[in-house]
Amino acid sequence: MIIKLLRYLRGSVTFEAESALSQRLIAACAKKGISIYSITPTVTGFRAQCGPKAFVRVLECAKVCNVPIQKISESGGYFFIKKHRWRAVLVAAVLAAVSGLYLSQCFVFRIDIEGNQQVTDEAIRTVLNEVGIDTFTFIPGTDFKMVREQVLLKLPSLSWMTVNPHGCRLEVVVAERRIADIEDQDEPCDIRAAYDGVIREMELYAGSAATSAGHTVEKGEILVHGHYYTKNNEEILTHAKAKIIAEVWFERTLRIDLQQLSKEYTEQSIKVPHLRLFDLRIPLSFAQKPEGMSDTAWEEQPLILFGREFPFGIDTLIYQPYVLHPQDDDLIKRAQEILENQFRQLEATEYQDFAIIERESRMHQTDQFLEMTVSYVAETDIARKTVVERQPKPEIPAE
Repeated sequence: MIIKLLRYLRGSVTFEAESALSQRLIAACAKKGISIYSITPTVTGFRAQCGPKAFVRVLECAKVCNVPIQKISESGGYFFIKKHRWRAVLVAAVLAAVSGLYLSQCFVFRIDIEGNQQVTDEAIRTVLNEVGIDTFTFIPGTDFKMVREQVLLKLPSLSWMTVNPHGCRLEVVVAERRIADIEDQDEPCDIRAAYDGVIREMELYAGSAATSAGHTVEKGEILVHGHYYTKNNEEILTHAKAKIIAEVWFERTLRIDLQQLSKEYTEQSIKVPHLRLFDLRIPLSFAQKPEGMSDTAWEEQPLILFGREFPFGIDTLIYQPYVLHPQDDDLIKRAQEILENQFRQLEATEYQDFAIIERESRMHQTDQFLEMTVSYVAETDIARKTVVERQPKPEIPAE
């Protein structure tokens, strides 16, 4: 049984020798130590089996003995592997690809930062690098909770942060610290100035006034204390309430790109697909960049399997051809109308609580941009409730 199994794994060649001199072939093989087995007689010769390598030597002996040999069949493990070797290579390639995809999930290849306004992406990336988060960081060995705590300690301007791994991509979502407005009507609070201005009218409902009508105040200055001491040295902690109308002044500048406004897109866009391997993009098309001027943009389509994003995919480079029209008076007039409409929308939304007293606008044109600056003088309620700031207890003079 074991011998049959070994012969099957090694492989067998079945052949026939049809000649009156076939016995000489058997003797020659035995003399040279060539193993042939399962010998059965035929009408004019015999049929036998041997191993794949032994069959080559049998052919040599048959040539010397002048005995014709015909191969009947091949069987066994050796020939099965030889027949299906490309399938084995394919299976190995698939296993290697799956292993590569799995390993690519273990390292950081991209960091996306969201939620920041004042703190720059570069500042956050620098701190992440200091705490050990950078490209090619090993994800399974990283304690993201500890990373979050270390970053918040190094960047006090951030009040909240979370790190969400999505395959090989890290999504860093932050919230910046600010003085929170108080909405709870029972929570003690101060009232601060929301803008620079001159107080025109002040109605105090609760708290201790720190200023009065006619005074100039700065943004963030305390106008009404929620924590104070009476003349009898009695401590008061209350929810400050007041209506404080002030005359404020401020400017707002909007601009429009004249070059972008003068573009007229002429033809259909040209799309060039690229194979992205990590940070390398390989073009999959021989499409040429259009002649003349064109805008370019990338469309990314990462490979996502089972909810995981991999550092591979098909990215598309899009060329959008255009021509530039001269910046004549009609173009400038159209740009001015667009800016005027933007300011009207701004005043109807962001400045809807302002009673505008004066409005002065001015234009400034450069080679590329047309800027419109509007100076406002307006009246509005500048009271903003913030976290209470405790006041020091006054010293009582000794009698």
